[in-house]
This record gives sequence, C-alpha cells and structure tokens, in this order.
Amino acid sequence: MNISKALQADLIEILYLVKVCVQEKNDPCCCYWGLQHQLIKKDIAEGFVYIYRENEVCLGAITLNPLPLDEAKDSKWQDPSAKPLFIHRLLVHPNWRDKHIADSLIAFAEQYALGNGFTSLRLETFSEEAYLKDFMTRQSFRNLGDMTCHPQQPSYSYYVKGI
Repeated sequence: MNISKALQADLIEILYLVKVCVQEKNDPCCCYWGLQHQLIKKDIAEGFVYIYRENEVCLGAITLNPLPLDEAKDSKWQDPSAKPLFIHRLLVHPNWRDKHIADSLIAFAEQYALGNGFTSLRLETFSEEAYLKDFMTRQSFRNLGDMTCHPQQPSYSYYVKGI
C-alpha cells in the first residue's frame, strides 16, 4: 500500500476511477463527478489529490482541500474559529471496496490534518448515500444535518470529525 500526492500524469487513472465508481453506483446523484475533469486537474495541480496504490495500480483517491465546496461556503455548519480540512472526493474502485482502502484514506486524511494544523475534517455527501453515511459514522464523524442548495437537486449531509 502506498498513498502519495497525485501528479498530472495520474489524471487518466483518477478519471477512470471516477468513471467506474459512477457506473457502479448507477446513481444520478453521482453523475456530477463525471463532469469534474477540469476541477480534478486543478486540484492535482494545487496538490490536493492523493492516490492509494497497490502494486502500482490506483485503487483509491481522496481530495483534501482547505477550502469548502461552493455549495457549502455559506452554510451554517461553518465554524469561523476552526481550521477545517475538507474532503471533497473519496473514491475506491468497486472491486476493492472490501479491502479497507477507504479506512486507509481517512486515516491518511486524519494524519495529514494533524500534521498541518487543521482542527477538523469535514465532508459533505448526498443525503441518499446510505453506505457513506454508515461509513462516516463508523469513522467517528458526526452528522451535522442536511441542507438543500437547489430545489431540483438532492440534499447534502454534512459531517465533521475533530482532530
């Protein structure tokens, strides 16, 4: 197992990972990930994306960003006194989900946050994602509630974990 900062050369592998995750879920909530090519490229350039490799194969990825997503910038769950690190994408190839890769990526995020002076980890996800809700609870994240940004879109659930 190796978790390292993604390089632009890793973009195709990450986009493939996004594609298989979206296809596997067959979930309209996830389709926006497929439209994030430029955002992922920008996040890699800014050093926010980390990939999980095993035997030189990208099996997972996580985006750790000091800034919230646009949808959450004005939300009431923000604490101006805190220094949160935001998890924007947590991806694990469907064929390897039973290998605890997501656990390793969250543990990496916690260590990164601790080593870089962040006070919490924060994550938002679509409210309909029951598996992710259970996973976040098992990882000791606290659900801060749901928020709907746009009437035609599903609501988001917000999670936080103190570091």
